[in-house]
Amino acid sequence: MSDISIPGVTSKYNTEELVGKLVEAKKVPLTRMEDTLASYRKQQEAWQEIATLTSKVRESAKRLYGFENPFQEKIAESSDERVLTASTTREALEGTHRIEVTRLAAADRFLSDPVSEEYTVPEGTYTFRIGEEEVSFSFSGGSIEDFIARLNRRGEGLLKASIVRQSPTQEVLLLESLKTGKDAALAFEGAARELAVELGLIEPVPVTSFEARFDEAHIASWETPLEESGHRIVDSTLVLPPGSSLQLPVSPPVKVTPRMVLEVTLDVRELEEPPQPTPPPGPSLPGTEGVTLDGVSVEGAPSEVPLPQWTPPPTPPRVDDDQVLFAMKNGRTVPLTPLDRGPFPKTITIPLSSLVDGLDAIALRNRNTHKEITISSLRIYDPSVRADFIPKHPVSQAQDAELLLDGIPLTRPTNDIEDAIPGTTLHLHDTSDRTVNLSIRPDKETIKDTIISFVGQYNRLMAYLNIYTQGDEQVISEIGYFTDEEREGAKEKLGIFRGDMTLTQLRNKLQTIMMNPYETRDPSVRLLAQIGISTNATRGGPFDRTKLRGYLEIDEKVLDAALEKDILVIKDLFGRDSDGDLVVDTGAAFLTEETLKQYGSTGGVYDIRLNTLKTKINATNKEIEDYKEYLQDYEVELRRKYGMMEGMLETLEKNSQEIENFSRSLSNQNR
Repeated sequence: MSDISIPGVTSKYNTEELVGKLVEAKKVPLTRMEDTLASYRKQQEAWQEIATLTSKVRESAKRLYGFENPFQEKIAESSDERVLTASTTREALEGTHRIEVTRLAAADRFLSDPVSEEYTVPEGTYTFRIGEEEVSFSFSGGSIEDFIARLNRRGEGLLKASIVRQSPTQEVLLLESLKTGKDAALAFEGAARELAVELGLIEPVPVTSFEARFDEAHIASWETPLEESGHRIVDSTLVLPPGSSLQLPVSPPVKVTPRMVLEVTLDVRELEEPPQPTPPPGPSLPGTEGVTLDGVSVEGAPSEVPLPQWTPPPTPPRVDDDQVLFAMKNGRTVPLTPLDRGPFPKTITIPLSSLVDGLDAIALRNRNTHKEITISSLRIYDPSVRADFIPKHPVSQAQDAELLLDGIPLTRPTNDIEDAIPGTTLHLHDTSDRTVNLSIRPDKETIKDTIISFVGQYNRLMAYLNIYTQGDEQVISEIGYFTDEEREGAKEKLGIFRGDMTLTQLRNKLQTIMMNPYETRDPSVRLLAQIGISTNATRGGPFDRTKLRGYLEIDEKVLDAALEKDILVIKDLFGRDSDGDLVVDTGAAFLTEETLKQYGSTGGVYDIRLNTLKTKINATNKEIEDYKEYLQDYEVELRRKYGMMEGMLETLEKNSQEIENFSRSLSNQNR
């Protein structure tokens, strides 16, 4: 069988190759357009990178002069973070404070007696009070687990209950207030009180207490007759001068319970030194009269009495005695805790159960020769007593935090104290008998990190400006912090904007800003180089070409010294209000941001360049699409024409073959 040829599909004339070559020749303009498009996109990517880097420099510059600048940030350092820490705001005042935490704020947390796991809580209305707030709900009866779930839902944020399994068949209920402070004490009403007593959370107790009354009817003599003690009663306060002693009868006598305390509020005043004695004047004798004779007068001489030599009496020794309080029971006297050294006035609390088992009087004695003691209140009570009940198994009890701040006694209902030091919140964690030093100072580390971040972002922008405007590959190789991917990307765009005056001028402007002098509150400091920031901060060594490219260096020793000397001078270098209108208008960071704003803001230089490129890219894409359609039509037309040509050639070839066959047949017939 002879080969079959279909014009336009198969060809023995090699028309497919001819069509391909003709179409390929027509693709040359398309390749140029695609190369142009790739160039536009590479430029677009480069402008976007510069815009991103510019934005980062602007942000880091604003952080150095804006309202959130780090120069106002403070940090609090505690000498014992186990006892207390602190957090500060920008309004915190610099300084050092001496703090002694004597008591932490706590909440009521009560345990019950062991309870059977099958215990059923009776039906009723259960009311719990946490200070002035109330948790109340009705319960239809059920298991203790159901009761706890109901209580926790209603008491969210105020009251919480949980079960602690003590044995396979018994469990203990833990009921805890979620608010600290003595004014947030837990109380029970109605069915809640009955349940608390039944479970052993609380138990009724008789109220046993004593509060002293300072009047002559309630004071008795002790070591000296009362009239000789020299005590005074002034505005319902008891004043004990040096050498005085007396007793306050406790009637009826008090039986001391395990948590009973003596609470005394007193003041101690230092007295002036008594005047030094002077020699006695001696006897006073009348003088003799004068005599006049013949007009001559002679005055009488004064009488004289020889006196023995005077020796001043010895100064009585100074006595300092902190043992002022004594407990008395059946004639037995027990010294109570001595007074702490100042500051005064203050309230002291003395646990009694470890000292005495009962009281029928409190004795007071002031042996100090140079101190006067004033007592404004004295009472004996059990702080765990709530109205007419006492917690049976207290884990902790509601109480305020107590601390001495720079010698001033403070009480607060919480361990997070916001109002003691302006702009500072104290966080109390534990008590301590040692003073904790709290230092509030500028956050120099944050300031330094912010400056370093600004320099780093500035250098990164400067690096890309150098890469895009210069053709020397050394610009890339000398950048040590580039990743391999960044290095390859930079090589593709090396010199892409060579000769572009926009970026060259930007680079020069930024370098000028970093070298210019700025007014500060210290006339001797006007340059960034004076705080360790310059293009040649680390001097010495061989010539380094990178120092000519505008990169900034930081000499950390110089910067640290400047931070120690005056932080506000450094602040002025980066941003300063020069005309007093409370708006920053000069400084390296301010001018950097202002300059870059013209380039990176909406409608700025970058936007114009990117919009122009976007228009060119869209137009080039349209040209490419149109030209591709033209090439498709061109190829189809070539194939059609070459198909027709092949068809005509096939016909001519066929006719030629027929003529040849006809001629051959005629020749055969003539023979």
